[in-house]
Amino acid sequence: FMVTAGHCFTLGESIRGGTGIDWGTVTDRAGFPAKDMELIGGKTYSGFIDVGDHVGTGVDIEGAGDPLVSANYCVSGFETDESCGHEALALNAQACGEAGCTNNLVRATDEVTDVGDSGAPFYFKTNGHYYLRGLYIGFSAANGVLDAHKWSTVRDTFDVTIVTGS
Repeated sequence: FMVTAGHCFTLGESIRGGTGIDWGTVTDRAGFPAKDMELIGGKTYSGFIDVGDHVGTGVDIEGAGDPLVSANYCVSGFETDESCGHEALALNAQACGEAGCTNNLVRATDEVTDVGDSGAPFYFKTNGHYYLRGLYIGFSAANGVLDAHKWSTVRDTFDVTIVTGS
């Protein structure tokens, strides 16, 4: 399976990436807006994330864990590509919109991400090593922050484990 933001698609919807790649079908949803995530299945998925520009360069994920306050993280979204230096400000934030509120989120600084980046990996990188920390779900341009589900929330919601690269 692959995970994306729950506000992006509907159950049973076939997903095609901006480059025409068939990513699979939404097979499970977590009850948006309480949890803003869903599973995409039906294809073979690898233990890497795309970083860099819209085409992306696949880099191996070496592990996963929850983020820490004050550490700096990256997001690799479809619209704004890879951006790093997002400082985690809180680990129990709430984001509310027209559909309701999502709780227990990571809140981090953000001056870069945009609509279309939802579902991107939220990760830590150091010396060429990449570690998943969560799932980016959105931003507040007015407040200069982004929100992401913690890895443990994704793991516990869908009873999944991380696939690591080679």
